[in-house]
Amino acid sequence: MAILELRGVDKSFGALEVLSRIDLDIEEGKITSVIGPNGAGKTTLFNVISGRFPASAGAILFKKRDITRMKAPEITLAGLARSFQITNIFKRLTVSENIFLAVQTKSPQRLSLFSPAKGLKEVGKKSNEILGRIGLQKWADVPAGQLSHGDQRHLEIGMTLATGPELLMLDEPTSGMSPAEAAQTMDLIKDLSRDFSIMLIEHNMDLVMNISDRIAVLNFGRKIAEGSPEEVADNPEVRRVYLGGV
Repeated sequence: MAILELRGVDKSFGALEVLSRIDLDIEEGKITSVIGPNGAGKTTLFNVISGRFPASAGAILFKKRDITRMKAPEITLAGLARSFQITNIFKRLTVSENIFLAVQTKSPQRLSLFSPAKGLKEVGKKSNEILGRIGLQKWADVPAGQLSHGDQRHLEIGMTLATGPELLMLDEPTSGMSPAEAAQTMDLIKDLSRDFSIMLIEHNMDLVMNISDRIAVLNFGRKIAEGSPEEVADNPEVRRVYLGGV
């Protein structure tokens, strides 16, 4: 069953067409990767789905609900959360404070130092659960800016978890990582896929081929292929435009 459905989605900036007639289903409980050369439209696709940019045409359905014209905060509250290609954390705050603030945004009441102790305790409990899930409990009291690049990316993933999503959209989560950090991130994503549907943009082809259930390939704003990792790797068009004919 598809948790996210795109039907004929276009995006243009003036006369420049960046996405053209994108049809795509993201299956519930699966990892779907979106790949393609630089400039293929991958991040624009994420921006349109998450409400950062409005689609020029077409429809986007999340759990059968039309979210095409919804704003980004509404889409997040509906259960779709994304990370960004550039790390987006509060570097002067501690790791736990970053998660606490993210959890607070989902809280039914705005918290402060004068909030009821029960509310603060519940947010703290949820924050600790997320820290454990992303493997950063031992760094809880460390300023986020002192973390390694890989751990900063994991912290950002934790902040997306704090919004209570059903679908995680991860934009190049291993960008700038060492091979060891990328391997740790792959393990984290695999673990998260037990509880969340995941949509992934990634240039690390080893990770994509090893972790994905489905792969969609974009080129010049058009979807040119979709299928299992094996099907995509064997697709002649993908080999020609993306893998260099290898």
